[in-house]
Amino acid sequence: MEVGPDIALAHLSQTERRAYVLADNMLSLNAGWDREILAIELQALVELEFDVELTGFSLAEIDLLIDEAAEGDPDAPDSADDAVPAVGGQPATRRSGAIVVACLLAAGRSCRASDHRRHHRPPAGAD
Repeated sequence: MEVGPDIALAHLSQTERRAYVLADNMLSLNAGWDREILAIELQALVELEFDVELTGFSLAEIDLLIDEAAEGDPDAPDSADDAVPAVGGQPATRRSGAIVVACLLAAGRSCRASDHRRHHRPPAGAD
């Protein structure tokens, strides 16, 4: 790479620069990897005969990532844990109960039932 990205820091005070350096490093510590995409990118670099150790990953880490990705089969049927059971019979709640639950999930707090009746009027002919 001949030219890298620049970040201008001249406008920052010495204290702000110190804080920026800490924040910038913390961002990388909190970052996560999509391991499948990472493996795809590393494999592509290997196939292009690029020195993949320049990425900061060791050869052992790269081999492990690529091997893990190869073991996963995207065309395999979903596991039993991912299966959604069939729904049948009578509903366990009325429409107003579903609205309360939806509102609780959306708001992250409880609301009075009267608030739901006032703000979430069912369509004509619905319970």
